[in-house]
Amino acid sequence: MAIEAVLFDMGGVLVGVRAPIDLVGGGVDERTAWARWIASPAVRAFEQGALGIDDAAAALIEEFALDATHAEVVEAVRTIPTGLLPGADVLVAEVRRLVPVGVLSNTNALHWSSQPDADAIQAMVDHAFVSFRIGLVKPDRDIFDHVASDLAVDPASVVFLDDNQVNVDGARRAGFEAHLAIGPVQARSVLIDLGLLGTGVATP
Repeated sequence: MAIEAVLFDMGGVLVGVRAPIDLVGGGVDERTAWARWIASPAVRAFEQGALGIDDAAAALIEEFALDATHAEVVEAVRTIPTGLLPGADVLVAEVRRLVPVGVLSNTNALHWSSQPDADAIQAMVDHAFVSFRIGLVKPDRDIFDHVASDLAVDPASVVFLDDNQVNVDGARRAGFEAHLAIGPVQARSVLIDLGLLGTGVATP
């Protein structure tokens, strides 16, 4: 089936991220920190738009018994995204010349509006499927059904790239052409393998 759209996860695919070790109790490696973060009820509510940053910070302090001030937790959350990864803008621009592109990301209002390169990220995509606006999160089936309905295309014609296998599996169950990709280099490789891109690197 012809590819009609390409959707990228943000954190870990297009955007660098700092592991939230300090926000989940500390003393763990990055993989465990991310697992705790993803499983956190406070984080889920934050990324669904049910909590703002102030309430989310208070909930994180309580959930993980953090020895930190409210302001310190807010700042730690704010600094999780570190800006566009090298080559991300070039890759998205190249794909966008061929098919519509978008982001499909579990994120929150603070990161979407205030992360490094926020304006550039928002400007370089045609569609922004961000969890805090939709009220749904990956890997739940509902968010993928919502995206397919909004795009008005067959899910099988949508390529989705994510750095988390759980989200890739969720997208595949919803019929998406989903693949694991960590960073722009792996994302480009997947798109080459799918026949969308050539092996050269274009300039935006």
